[in-house]
Amino acid sequence: MSHNFPPNFNPNAYSLSAFIIGAILVEELTINEQNSIGNWLMLLGQYIVTYAAQQSLINNRRNQNQNQNIYEVDFLLENLQKIEKELQNFKEFKS
Repeated sequence: MSHNFPPNFNPNAYSLSAFIIGAILVEELTINEQNSIGNWLMLLGQYIVTYAAQQSLINNRRNQNQNQNIYEVDFLLENLQKIEKELQNFKEFKS
């Protein structure tokens, strides 16, 4: 799907467009048709929101794991430098 959809509309105009389309549709549909189409649209919206939430959760966990790995590598490198320094001090002391 295009990264430009939905377009960068003003949030008020975007919401108002849904209201206007809904108002036009209810005039042409029976109550049962309104109910059926309305439920279908809500299910569609719930699917999109659920999918986005799960993807966000996965992305956040992946980022947390990467950040944890970076922290652990930095911790190990810092301690290796301390060990090298201690070994150098020990060598100098022995000489």
